[in-house]
Amino acid sequence: MNKKIIILGDRTRPRWHPVSNLEPLVEALHSKYEFTVTEEYPELTGECLERFDACINYIDNWQDRGTLAAQEAICEYVRKGGRMLTLHNGIITKSAEPLLRLNGGSFTGHANYSRLEYRSIGTNKELNDGTESFQLFDEPYQYVFFHREAINLFLEYQYEGQWYPAGWWLPSEKGRVAYLAPGHDREAFRNPLYIRQIENALRFIL
Repeated sequence: MNKKIIILGDRTRPRWHPVSNLEPLVEALHSKYEFTVTEEYPELTGECLERFDACINYIDNWQDRGTLAAQEAICEYVRKGGRMLTLHNGIITKSAEPLLRLNGGSFTGHANYSRLEYRSIGTNKELNDGTESFQLFDEPYQYVFFHREAINLFLEYQYEGQWYPAGWWLPSEKGRVAYLAPGHDREAFRNPLYIRQIENALRFIL
């Protein structure tokens, strides 16, 4: 039986990144996972999340729609053993520090949308399997980490001659969280090498 994954995002009231951007990803992986897409994350409960093997966080409008109840439900889900993959804008939850800490870092800004080179780093073969260097047009997100020693980097990108973190994972009590920076638009989720990287991350956290 395929693993069940809930995707959280904004369809009708996104700020910049509608959850429809993930449609190519869902289409590419639909034979391996059972996806449920919802923008009703403000009403999330622990009981709802417990029905899923993992959560993909692509929330784009937390500042207007996020709730304390949803924050508590997501954090408790992961602490009890749930798995979460946060993509691109899902880390921008400035009014919800517990969610930022769950992801291990806080978004600090980005330079202009650019063609970026990504490469695998680290020695985790499961995360790096088949993910040779690839390029995407995307936003070069930057972060500050809460506890750098807890962060396990597996992807980085190059911008103006310097390399920056683009993918990491960390444990959270009984659960596990991973983050991947690419994903500003639908084109990112059409790139077969990036799809492979997302698939590796899902397989790893699950």
